Amino acid sequence: MSSCTRTPEAEAAPVRTLPDKAPITAAPAIPVQSVDLAVSDGFPVWMTSEGVRTTQTSGLSFVERTTNDTLLFFSCDDIGALHRLELRMQDRPAGQTTGDGWMRIVPITIPDDLKANFGTGSAKLDLEETVWVDNQPPNMTAAAMVSVEGNASDEELAADPRLHESRIEMVSVEFDAPFATATKLIAVGPFLQSMVQPAWDQGWEKPWEGYQTRDTLPLAGMEPNRSFEGVTMGGYRERPGMSAMYTEMWFAPEMPYDDSALIPESWQGTLPLFHSIQESETHAFRLRAQFLPPGCMLTSVCGLQMTKDGSALYVLDRNLQRIHKVFLADDGTFTAVDTAQLKLRDPHGIPYFTPSLESLTIDDQGSLWAVVDPWKYTPMPSKDQKVSARSRGFYTDEIPMLYRFDEWPE
Repeated sequence: MSSCTRTPEAEAAPVRTLPDKAPITAAPAIPVQSVDLAVSDGFPVWMTSEGVRTTQTSGLSFVERTTNDTLLFFSCDDIGALHRLELRMQDRPAGQTTGDGWMRIVPITIPDDLKANFGTGSAKLDLEETVWVDNQPPNMTAAAMVSVEGNASDEELAADPRLHESRIEMVSVEFDAPFATATKLIAVGPFLQSMVQPAWDQGWEKPWEGYQTRDTLPLAGMEPNRSFEGVTMGGYRERPGMSAMYTEMWFAPEMPYDDSALIPESWQGTLPLFHSIQESETHAFRLRAQFLPPGCMLTSVCGLQMTKDGSALYVLDRNLQRIHKVFLADDGTFTAVDTAQLKLRDPHGIPYFTPSLESLTIDDQGSLWAVVDPWKYTPMPSKDQKVSARSRGFYTDEIPMLYRFDEWPE
């Protein structure tokens, strides 16, 4: 994968604004209401089992429920690791706060010869989100995607401060066997660019004009270590008044866009949610941006999950510890928002700082799941609470926490 070449200062792209015809949708006056969303009994749990743990887990996708009632999830870590998470809820010992006895964590190897396909160069391989398409369209061969963070080494950034931008990508991955028995990747290929670029080129102004083609994508922030940390995808299905949907994807940057001449004015200081959609196999992709109403005070997007029927989009705000349920019209237009302010405790009921909840996924029974990426967290017990030595060890070792939430209130 080639890197981008920085445009000389004298040839830098000018300040550009999008014409009136550009499909950017300002937040309409849609209703927003607060709801109470409870963490399910027995959750969260420490993501460690039989001596195996995940590290800096930031992505989680539900894959399937097997015939023996095991839940399978596909996860990724900031350290460039992939895992299959197997949960046998029926075997969980009473009061168990770890995965011992009912959870299996299986590493999925990324062969060295495939790591270059993630576009990381000499920087660390930083994976932020997984996506699984449970009902994939006929024109797709891979059902799993992984979002790659944009990183570059200090030496690389000294030579080109924008080099990391070319490394922000969504890649498709293929396994050596059906996911339930997979042990390694056998193929990695670009995905986001091939899906979004045509729509971007055909209908949008190019705020990164003067740079390589891939730089015209709606980049996930202008700093290293920023990516699309919220991604969700829907496959083949029917919608009222529309033809069969072959592909639909929502994605969003982790943090608000900077005030920069490289960013359209309407995006500066905001967090747009991008919607890419193909109405049928013979239609081109369409791409647009929408914004949650100002009252939602969106400060980060570290998880997106579309419902299977396409009627709603869940949005996780990590910084404010909120989940928004955004109700969608048939064409994906926002119509209303429910907002849940989360109350997060550790597996022993003790509050902690900071609960960095990331990624959202929905299982086959409609339950929402998320994971805490354990950076810079510490327990904050009240006077009548005591943190055990074992629990302090989990904090010290930075073990992630797995959350499940009760059914969304009507």
